[in-house]
Amino acid sequence: MRQQLCRRFLLALICLPLFASSQSKDGKDVLKNILAGLKDVSRIKYDYTVSFIFPDNSKQKLNGHVYVDNNRHELYNDNDLQTIIYTDKWSYQADHTEKEIAIRNNEKHLSKEYRHEMEKQMFQNNALSVFLDSVVMKRALMKSYKKSNDTINIELSFPANYAIRSIQLGYDEGHKKLFRYSMVTFFPEQGSAPGNKQGTTNTIACSHFSDADASVEYGIDNFFVVNNSKLTLKKYNSYKLSSKL
Repeated sequence: MRQQLCRRFLLALICLPLFASSQSKDGKDVLKNILAGLKDVSRIKYDYTVSFIFPDNSKQKLNGHVYVDNNRHELYNDNDLQTIIYTDKWSYQADHTEKEIAIRNNEKHLSKEYRHEMEKQMFQNNALSVFLDSVVMKRALMKSYKKSNDTINIELSFPANYAIRSIQLGYDEGHKKLFRYSMVTFFPEQGSAPGNKQGTTNTIACSHFSDADASVEYGIDNFFVVNNSKLTLKKYNSYKLSSKL
């Protein structure tokens, strides 16, 4: 159950919910400018750490990397539990807990309509836009806003009944680059009464943001090759393999 919770949470790392409205006009205008600038970024790479505190106070920490190229429709998300890669042609998932790998030829086994809709969600920020418009833009409050030269630090808070507890971000206005992002969420135990303080706290901290081309570093060819309809694993070659070529 905990592994499933961790996996579901980590899937949300493809697109980061970075922005919100504020009670400060200056802070609100700055956030709008940040949002407008980052929407033009076609690719992004960053490192992340996710910390889980479970109801019994046990803890788990995961480290990972994300690379997304919207123009090429390429996604790479690697962490201690799993490695996920998506391209126009291939889907790849390595489960590091079960030691299993699943590979699919998207061109042959997914309809064009389904692929189009999925890629629209993954690479055109539709899910992120809905989240921003319906939750963050309406509910977030500016807890603190600090600017020193070109460095901006913002902390946002949310109503007590929201899963999101806080968001913090650091932005380099001179270079138009995000350099720090963190979000804390809390999910009560399933079936618990309202106001129950027992639950799972998740903290995600992201850093080392870059828009450099990393397609070679994270390319599918580093993980497997297909020659004459024969698939050969180049990494995790002891894992159990299932494939649709």
